[in-house]
Amino acid sequence: MSKKEMGLLSETESLERLLYRLPENHPKRQFLQVELFRTAAGKRGEKRLEQKLKEFRLAENHLFLRNVCLSKGEWRIQMDGLLLTERGAIIIESKNISGQLFFDDKTGEFSRIDLEGIRTVMEDPTVQLNKHIRFLSLFFKQHKINLPIDGIVVFTSKYCEFMTKPKMRYVCKNYQLIDYLFTILDTFPQQATPQNLQKIDKLLQKFQTPYNRYPLCQQYFIDPNELQTGILCAACKKYSMVRKHKSGWIC
Repeated sequence: MSKKEMGLLSETESLERLLYRLPENHPKRQFLQVELFRTAAGKRGEKRLEQKLKEFRLAENHLFLRNVCLSKGEWRIQMDGLLLTERGAIIIESKNISGQLFFDDKTGEFSRIDLEGIRTVMEDPTVQLNKHIRFLSLFFKQHKINLPIDGIVVFTSKYCEFMTKPKMRYVCKNYQLIDYLFTILDTFPQQATPQNLQKIDKLLQKFQTPYNRYPLCQQYFIDPNELQTGILCAACKKYSMVRKHKSGWIC
């Protein structure tokens, strides 16, 4: 039997495995189930975004990069998407948040009212987008890349409704993304000398900083001794796997 290359499980798969090993009465179980629902919904939103970007067509040269991670000392950023064109760069920030969404320009706060009518104040995603734009501007300046930068926050949930929008940044729903990208591109000045996008791509790949994930027990303050040990059967979800001579692992 050939050996498979080992790799990290996705965040969703890792949370699923942790919940399988956690006792039914563990105080963190309900919280982790909410975390699992949130991450799974986020992954579905990312897939909807990827599908929508397949509709983007531009006559000039362009590249779309996913999950761009860069760092400068202790300053680290992770961009969900980066569209490079001959006219400019557009950072795409993806958020899977449902409900009624409110951007308050006076207070600088972002909140949502969910389907049960509960209001929650959350981190404003345009603040994160601003941070990414500042970082990429410094990066381009350092490497003598003369390319303007803008960005957009895309809400990928099918069940979101904008009640108010920010004045200073672009935000849209997933189905509106392509039109907004062309609107932003029209604000960029025509470049006298088109940039070499493949060169910029190679530069970004060179400085790509891998995302370091903490062990889940450390992240959620769980004692590893509380977890169920053994080999999990993928079919019945029980720790009933035993190793038989020549037959390998069987349930």
